[in-house]
Amino acid sequence: MSIPNGPCCPRMTIVAIGLSLILGATAYADGRREWVSFDNSPAGTAPTVKNIAEKSSVSKSVFQIDLHGMWVQNQTIPGTTQTMQSVSLAGNGALATNALGLPELPGIPLRLACTQFRADGGFSDQSFQIVPHEQVVLENFNIFPAQPHDDLDETGGDGDDQFYFDADFYQTTTTPFPQEFARVLTEFHFNRSIPSVGCVATCMQSIPASRKLIVNTSFEYTVLFEGQRSNLLELTPRAAAIFGLNYDNAPVWWQLNLAALNMNADVGDYLIVTANKYINELWPLIQQKTERGLRVTIVTTESLGAGFDHDDVKDAITNWYGGCENRFETYVLLIGDVDEMPMHVDPVRELPSDHYYVCIEDELYPSCELGRYSVDSEQDLAEQIDKTMTYSETPMMFSSHYERSLLAAHEQVSKKYVECIEDIASNDYLGYNPSFALYSGRDNTSTTAAVIADIQDTHYGLVLYRGHGWQFVWGDDWNILNEELTDTDVAGLTNGRYTPIMVAVACGNNHIDEVDDCIGEKWMEGSENGAVAHIGSIRSSSTKPNHHFAKAFHAYYWSGFSLCVGEMMQDAWLTARMQSASQSNAEKNIYMSQLLGDPELRPWQQSPFSLRFGELPPFVVGPNDYTFELDLEGMQFHPTDAMLMVMVDDEPKGFLRFDANGQASMSLDLASDSTVVLRARTELANAVDARYESDVDDGGTSCPADLDGNGQVEVDDLLQMIGSWGTSQADLNDDGTTDVDDLLLMLGAFGSCL
Repeated sequence: MSIPNGPCCPRMTIVAIGLSLILGATAYADGRREWVSFDNSPAGTAPTVKNIAEKSSVSKSVFQIDLHGMWVQNQTIPGTTQTMQSVSLAGNGALATNALGLPELPGIPLRLACTQFRADGGFSDQSFQIVPHEQVVLENFNIFPAQPHDDLDETGGDGDDQFYFDADFYQTTTTPFPQEFARVLTEFHFNRSIPSVGCVATCMQSIPASRKLIVNTSFEYTVLFEGQRSNLLELTPRAAAIFGLNYDNAPVWWQLNLAALNMNADVGDYLIVTANKYINELWPLIQQKTERGLRVTIVTTESLGAGFDHDDVKDAITNWYGGCENRFETYVLLIGDVDEMPMHVDPVRELPSDHYYVCIEDELYPSCELGRYSVDSEQDLAEQIDKTMTYSETPMMFSSHYERSLLAAHEQVSKKYVECIEDIASNDYLGYNPSFALYSGRDNTSTTAAVIADIQDTHYGLVLYRGHGWQFVWGDDWNILNEELTDTDVAGLTNGRYTPIMVAVACGNNHIDEVDDCIGEKWMEGSENGAVAHIGSIRSSSTKPNHHFAKAFHAYYWSGFSLCVGEMMQDAWLTARMQSASQSNAEKNIYMSQLLGDPELRPWQQSPFSLRFGELPPFVVGPNDYTFELDLEGMQFHPTDAMLMVMVDDEPKGFLRFDANGQASMSLDLASDSTVVLRARTELANAVDARYESDVDDGGTSCPADLDGNGQVEVDDLLQMIGSWGTSQADLNDDGTTDVDDLLLMLGAFGSCL
């Protein structure tokens, strides 16, 4: 891409860094990172990216980007004693250029929602512009060349042994490299129906022949959009939070009225693809999803015909998705081991993949969240569903284990697994401040027995392993004692109700298709042990994208928003793809990543509080207006962020949002043998759903306060209640005692029962 003729710089400060930094750069210890600060920011301060709304429009998104510092590391040229400098930015691993053998330079990754897009989804040479505000020029920086990025976690090496170096380019190039203002990372695509693109803004240029590094420490970056205007997005508060987390230009959409909060766009869709025999075991989950406002659809494998295959399953998912109205609340759950529920095949490497099932609008980007219960019997499924329901419906109300995360890493130095978990533990998170326990495979106290004992005795809300692995093990030889953590160790866990979210960022821990009960399946088995959800890879996976995924997953997990585990996994992988030098390696990892468990499961990051109903009216036969109230005392969020599902005899009758007073009203015409269920929940807060179930009063009157049965609630009924004070004879709210609460109900019902 040629450099466009952008506007002249209104202000640019160029600072030449002299001898002191030259000596500092060349004096770095080989292999050790050193922090170079541009504004005295502490080591590890990530770049600041701010969307400038007043300069943006439908046709462009403008950003102010500031670099606070960079990491510098000396690397020795293989076979020599000469060193070159490797530079990187904190908080991301995106590369503005990774041309093999040429200087490898970092950039600023941006994931953008396209306010306009061309029919061909492309960009012109004029699409990206940079206006530098402040620059530094670093002397004596010989930038290390980009090397292959084929690094696989699997035993047998990474295939990156050959060193590539274009000596002629380094000796003769006297112009800044690269010339491009941006590198398109993710071509135009649809992600959850949002037109999107990913790019890396160039913030550094190398002049190889003179060994200079030009760094734009402060600059304005513009992305131009062409073509048709994007459709309006209608978002719930939770969907708006997700949108804001994922797109760097999200504020522009609100300014341009391309996005709007729709408080009624709450109903979502949940598809279960299963054999008929599992329906009974699935009923508690079906009931929960329905009561939470999701339209549950069941597709039985029997309905797909004898000899159905993965194409039939994907066709069923695609047809269902076509009828979904809220693309931010769509979930797919597959039931059964591969013998009953096959995996699909990814279109790139033709490997087994669950992920490809939900690539409906694009061959890589998911349209909805996906999970699987890989079970081989009805009892196996019943136990895993029970674990899910216990975690969601009756969590530990006073337990600090939700705030703790256990991190374990393989000892291998060259792969830098330990550094990955150390980076995770040292990061500052947006919403929560978790505590971490680190098990470094390089420490002889980090034993398999210690990890297992800590999980079952100390307890953790989140457990992550980063390293080598395969079908039945964390390994090979994950610690310096040459130990493995095996499926047998997992099967012996006795952690009771303290079931964590388990993330195995390794090869093959979810290798469910060629072995019976891989280690990922062992984590899921049972109703009160192991894990409540397990994320793992179906096959081998590339190392560097895995590092980015592990870090991004934690960023989403501790973000402070009520994201479901399926969203966390998928969004973390898309972030990892943006930050990966090799997109093809990241894409393989995306296809291989699999969630075992409920994709709509929302993890607890701290002990939750109970969402509670206030005083509820009695349900009586016939048509009546009802007002439902929340108990606002101690509520930690605004009442309008809570929703109410009203069900009668297992049929949804209304999905309401509470008003600012915590009230929601509707009319119901109830039969004498009906059962009413109320479920209130919030999209954003750390609250357990409030659930209330009641039979309809069939006492022959729709007026329970009419104690003498004359069709009127009047003084005679009041006198009768006073005479029954302290007994159960005039108990209107079924708490066993006639008291002031019953008196208030009677006063509210004064008048005719008709």
